[in-house]
Amino acid sequence: MEIIPITPKISDELSKGTLTPYELELRVQEEGKLPNLRKSGLKSLAEGKTDLAALSKVIDMTYTDE
Repeated sequence: MEIIPITPKISDELSKGTLTPYELELRVQEEGKLPNLRKSGLKSLAEGKTDLAALSKVIDMTYTDE
């Protein structure tokens, strides 16, 4: 589960539609306030701690980070 901190300014931008949820995620990642669940999952996959089937149940694997 990812939890994104929402400030009053961000809440206002989201409610007015001037900031999309995707843009919010990018902003939070740029600020370094939230680890990326997808990247953490892929790291666990590479380390043999999980498998692709389990990872796909909790993370959208239809896009890349690039």
